[in-house]
Amino acid sequence: MRSYCKHSGYNPVLLVLDPTPSTRLYELSREFARVGGEAYVGDDAWQYLEEQAGATMARFVENYVRRPIAELDTETANLLNLSIKNVFEDSSFLVELSNEQSNYIWRIPRNEDEALADDEGDQETQ
Repeated sequence: MRSYCKHSGYNPVLLVLDPTPSTRLYELSREFARVGGEAYVGDDAWQYLEEQAGATMARFVENYVRRPIAELDTETANLLNLSIKNVFEDSSFLVELSNEQSNYIWRIPRNEDEALADDEGDQETQ
């Protein structure tokens, strides 16, 4: 991981929405820290997402990630798989949130809604 991060110029960020502790998660978090990255788990991960997102992305996360996770029956919910794929043919992206009992899929057009954008942060400056 170290050489990929170093050469890319980016610092890795690990976001784990499930707060369940595990030895593997602890080891992975330590590895991220070792290469200069950050790791956020559970409520810290949600807080990090909220702090980093502009108004548009915050709405996306709330509507297509946080709400569906909250709606799943916590007693029967297993690990969730989140997949976001870019669909080049129609300039959209496909979001899938699933586990053994439930499967949510959304196809979202890649159109920026100016009404959702931050007044300062999401506008292009000339």
